[in-house]
Amino acid sequence: MKTNIKVAIIVFSPSGHTLKAAKMMEKSMIDRGMQVQLLDITRNETVFRENKMAQYLEENVEPHDLICVGGPVYAGHFEGNAMKIIKALPYPDKKWGKLAVPFVTYGGLHTIIALTEAGDLFYRRKRINILGMKLGVFHTLTKKLAFRINENKPGKESFPVIEEFVERITKIANKKLSEIKDIRKSFNYTPFGPEKFGSKLFGQKLLRKIMFPKVVEINYDKCIGCGLCAERCPVNLYEMIDGKPQKTNFYFECICCAECYHNCPVGAISLDLKKPEHHHLSPESKHHKMESPQSAVYPKGV
Repeated sequence: MKTNIKVAIIVFSPSGHTLKAAKMMEKSMIDRGMQVQLLDITRNETVFRENKMAQYLEENVEPHDLICVGGPVYAGHFEGNAMKIIKALPYPDKKWGKLAVPFVTYGGLHTIIALTEAGDLFYRRKRINILGMKLGVFHTLTKKLAFRINENKPGKESFPVIEEFVERITKIANKKLSEIKDIRKSFNYTPFGPEKFGSKLFGQKLLRKIMFPKVVEINYDKCIGCGLCAERCPVNLYEMIDGKPQKTNFYFECICCAECYHNCPVGAISLDLKKPEHHHLSPESKHHKMESPQSAVYPKGV
């Protein structure tokens, strides 16, 4: 089945996994006749240096029928900067479509309330959630640990889920708007337990501080001034001044994505990664139980 609807896909992708998933979505959509615009706000100067998310969206998002916003899951939440995309959306009009789809990528054990948060934000911006999707991807924080979660994902294993996702979008988009119902309640699929209780009780910023009490630290004696840390920071916190990275952006906080840490060639950047290793992420932990299915489209079985 094909459709000629116009789709805008907007992502925040610190480690590139959400962007890779979005490109897979884009290809599948184009194959079905959709007109697709894909925007990646990661490291965008207007968004993160000038703190002008709404202006960037207004100036760059093209007219569309359906908008898809994607981001990673951080501490059980839809990542804060991905949330800001939805919060900054104008209400639907002739340019801004009424149909919406949130999607998340995650390398941890659970998505917990991430899709629910995104769906609720869309609803508040007067959108109709028609579907949602979660995809298991590589957990970047396990890159230098003794174990790695979902290494080399997303890959071929994601194709069937994305194909189902796009096919269902096609069927829904061919309906009359009056026949389309909001399905965000289907995003509440995580059973209530300690993780869900913690995510509901504590905000993303507080959970991040609990997991990473020490933020990124730079050893300037080791630093060789290559600039990779400043280049890889997804929220543009640093600039190279006199050959050294200096924090000059005070609109945004470190999101503990570890991109600077993993890309520093001389180990001049430190980030406390011991907690994830000794927490429930470790395969040796009694709490290590992956969400099942790891990747899926919601509502399921429709």
